[in-house]
Amino acid sequence: MMLSDLVGRRVKVARWDYAQFLAAFTGLLPIVRVPQGRVTHIEMTGNDVGDVWVKLDGLKLQFAFAHCQLELLR
Repeated sequence: MMLSDLVGRRVKVARWDYAQFLAAFTGLLPIVRVPQGRVTHIEMTGNDVGDVWVKLDGLKLQFAFAHCQLELLR
């Protein structure tokens, strides 16, 4: 799948050291769950390499992730 195909898709943050902490700190999820959100855009930094920007559910902020840190939701 090309990075550009991710825009608009639902994802969960599967590999991020602070994902569970952020979710628990904001009171959105218990400490054992991970944040989910929607991909808003891609910032390309090379040939099929770039930052994937995700608006996390319940937060007004967007965060940049590497493609390998995210898992697609159905």
